[in-house]
Amino acid sequence: MDGTKKRVQKTLARQYMKELWQIKISEENGLPKLEAEFNQEAFQNLCNTRLGKTILFSDRDDWSDAQIVSCYRSQWQIEEMFK
Repeated sequence: MDGTKKRVQKTLARQYMKELWQIKISEENGLPKLEAEFNQEAFQNLCNTRLGKTILFSDRDDWSDAQIVSCYRSQWQIEEMFK
């Protein structure tokens, strides 16, 4: 049971995990029992405020914002060529 608690604590120590998951550990028939509840409201808040945000820096002063974003979004094609 102590090993299970340590693993859960280690998992919840990662970024945002304590905000997103409510974990209850109990014992049933001599075995650890986990109950997990996902906090959808906290997840939505993270999506709206932190996750998926990208800041682009460029020294292409002569390019429009749209050109910079378009080039960034096609970067995967260039990276694919180098594989």
